[in-house]
Amino acid sequence: MIVDCSVEELNQKTQSDCDFCNYKRMTARSVFPRVESKLTASSSNAFVFEAFHGILFPRTHHPVKFTKEQFIDMMETTVKWFKTAYNEDRKFKYPHMMWDLLSKASASQPHPHVQVTLAPARHYGIS
Repeated sequence: MIVDCSVEELNQKTQSDCDFCNYKRMTARSVFPRVESKLTASSSNAFVFEAFHGILFPRTHHPVKFTKEQFIDMMETTVKWFKTAYNEDRKFKYPHMMWDLLSKASASQPHPHVQVTLAPARHYGIS
């Protein structure tokens, strides 16, 4: 399939200089320590739009070849990130997660990742 070919090519072309594969050296730090697990790591977003705005990603690079275990671990680590941010400032209590996967879903990096924010008010003015 053509899509599979282009994803494979993208994976091979981008893995060696991927910011998330080299996250300790190439990504921004948050106001609190990185939230990590065996399969997932985190960083701050370089272009934050909320006081607590992070990125979580699997430790493997391939954009679409990740296991159910990796996905569940990333979701569980995301919950830990929300709890960590909440414990930093309890008036921030409204979580939001955005899945970025490849360019059509607004991902600036081929490495799969989720963006997370914790806000003091409901999402985009909903009361």
